[in-house]
Amino acid sequence: MTQIAENPIGQDQIAQDRNRPAQAPAAGRRPSWIRPAFALPVTAVVAVAAVVTGVTLGGHRGGQAGSADPQAAVLLERVAQVASTQPALDPRADQFIFTEKKVTDQGPPPRTTSGPAPGGPRGTFVRRDWTSPDGGKHWVSELREGQKADEFDVVNGTGGATTYNAVKGLPADPDALLRKFRHDAEGKGDGPDQEAFVLIGDLVMEGYPLPKLNAALFRAAARIPGVAVLNAAVDPAGRPGIGIARTGSSGGRTEWLFSKDYTYLGEREVSRGGKETYLTVHLRTAVVDELKQLP
Repeated sequence: MTQIAENPIGQDQIAQDRNRPAQAPAAGRRPSWIRPAFALPVTAVVAVAAVVTGVTLGGHRGGQAGSADPQAAVLLERVAQVASTQPALDPRADQFIFTEKKVTDQGPPPRTTSGPAPGGPRGTFVRRDWTSPDGGKHWVSELREGQKADEFDVVNGTGGATTYNAVKGLPADPDALLRKFRHDAEGKGDGPDQEAFVLIGDLVMEGYPLPKLNAALFRAAARIPGVAVLNAAVDPAGRPGIGIARTGSSGGRTEWLFSKDYTYLGEREVSRGGKETYLTVHLRTAVVDELKQLP
């Protein structure tokens, strides 16, 4: 078992996640178009007390049509340089990539093979994922304060576009990445630029230990018109942070948050009316030998 560098925010702040079983989109929330999945819920006798820490973002300056905000480009280059120095690991085919994050999700419960699960908004929870490199095995544990864990066997199938093996094969060239993402996003959601920005955020949020590719993803984002610096950003500990955002044609906004040392922390989605609909902060990534094994 080998563990990668953890999020510098620290283990006392449990983080959030965009990896989640497929679900119906909430109002004002962009439905993810990567990694479709069906969830089979089980219950494990696990209780945790999670410390919930908020993130506050807002007030960004938009870039001009057809050009990226120069300040956002400078910020993302610094972020890319930091990302390129992170440890790299190449898990064996029989190992699993473990990620731990904290999620605040205002959307409906996940869909299962028998239809939507009962209940209202999903709320705040710690999410742990164990995923094989080919995506064929994927176990999820969602932990809420004072409750037993909800666990899901996620049925992905092998060879998906966002499995570790597939993502590892992407070109580590920002221009080539952006061309591919724009092409893949044609006819989807808010248009190629916004969907490419969201897809880049999704891939970064996967937490894969691929420093060269992660750096290229941030540099690709710096080439997208309309990406702007946030005027005010606060990290989960309440400390001043750094953020960028892009607003889609529907009015919904996707925001990325970084620490003062340019380390990626997570992202949130904000509806057209300014309501936070999804928040996720990454805590740690590791490679382990077994499903459900903790680093």
